[in-house]
Amino acid sequence: MTSPSLTLYTSLQAAFDHFNERLFEGQLPPCLITLRSASRVYGYHHAGRFVSPDGQVLDELGMHPGFFTLRPVEAVMSTLVHELVHHWQNHFGTPSPSNPHNREWASKMVSLGLQPSKTGLPGGKKTGRSVSHYILPDGPFMPVCRDLLIRGIVDPKNGTVS
Repeated sequence: MTSPSLTLYTSLQAAFDHFNERLFEGQLPPCLITLRSASRVYGYHHAGRFVSPDGQVLDELGMHPGFFTLRPVEAVMSTLVHELVHHWQNHFGTPSPSNPHNREWASKMVSLGLQPSKTGLPGGKKTGRSVSHYILPDGPFMPVCRDLLIRGIVDPKNGTVS
């Protein structure tokens, strides 16, 4: 029997690598992907949260596994990309200490095919402390996500590597 932990973390790393290559031109540095079910959010990003054994400071990209089976895999993957935008902004942009979802972050989200929205629906405020998003059907995210599923990197039924 394959380890469920190894399977899930392998899938998330493969998805990170895929989106990094296709949406961020491979420029994102490594980070530590964690699974945490204590919060009520789908995902989060913390800059400089961990130090690797070789002394490299790593950002944390956390995902809430309790929502994986409750949401379509495209929605779960869009949360991963939402957090990758925070990761991108931390290394290549200008994050705001008091407002993690600022205009720069929102602009990058839209450029990738994810529309920021406080409500997660059209018309919601695009910036602020707590901002969700929805997928723009004609944006770059959807074809890249479909390719992830078609290539079998992530199984659409359970979010694991197939």
